[in-house]
Amino acid sequence: ESVRHLTAPFSRTLSLLPIVPARVSTVPATRPRSRRVRRFHGTEALRSGCKRAQGVAIESYVVAISGSLRRRSLNTALLRHAAQVAPSTMTVELADISEFPLYNSDIRDQAGFPEPVAELRRMIRDADGLLIASPEYNHSMSGVLKNAIDWLSVGADSPLTREPTALVGVGGRLGT
Repeated sequence: ESVRHLTAPFSRTLSLLPIVPARVSTVPATRPRSRRVRRFHGTEALRSGCKRAQGVAIESYVVAISGSLRRRSLNTALLRHAAQVAPSTMTVELADISEFPLYNSDIRDQAGFPEPVAELRRMIRDADGLLIASPEYNHSMSGVLKNAIDWLSVGADSPLTREPTALVGVGGRLGT
């Protein structure tokens, strides 16, 4: 009930979207499907015949990351709520960053990306967008989210490059 009360403004914001059950899943250790989506922007989308640019509903895939590891995190609850009110043409997949080691470039240089990091990099590369929910800690993002962004942003093949991203949060007295 408290989550419903806190997410009410978010629900009103999304009230223009059709409210139908969306597919919500927690990321397994290995993701069974992999697809590459070509992104079109602006007039290039119209010229290429992109169905999304022509107003045709096609399925979109969004990866959601919570910057909180708490079991009863309101930011994780917000992501689950966003998945529930998402249009039927959208799949929102909640990623788990709790297994990420602390960022150390020596690890990457010697053995490559750790498996949880490599899996999330693949998911984001295949996604149409990224949704991040983070609490505010000391006027900044949480340490676990900063660590995840450090792992995801390194290298010339960073999946965050040109990835459409939205940042949301559930705040306390001062907000997020």
